[in-house]
Amino acid sequence: MELYQAPQECGCKSDLAAILANMGVRTMLAGNMGPGAVDKITSAGIQVYRGCSGNIEELTKAFLREEVEDSGESCQHHEQHHEHGSDHEHHGNSCHNA
Repeated sequence: MELYQAPQECGCKSDLAAILANMGVRTMLAGNMGPGAVDKITSAGIQVYRGCSGNIEELTKAFLREEVEDSGESCQHHEQHHEHGSDHEHHGNSCHNA
């Protein structure tokens, strides 16, 4: 398990997908990202689970127990550089919608 800080630039324009694929990453448990980044990362063969929060070790254990699902939500503010709230609540260590 490795925690990788996302680049400051837009994920769909960065080389993050290639870097992660070259590292052998097959699954990404993420807080959120835009649809372009999701497309780029999944096209690199990495399965993305959006909406994740909580303690990374507990989240990883929940994932291994097959208790984590992708929220299906993407950040829609593609052109803005900002901190944003989310439209859903996080409960515990999951990627489920409230």
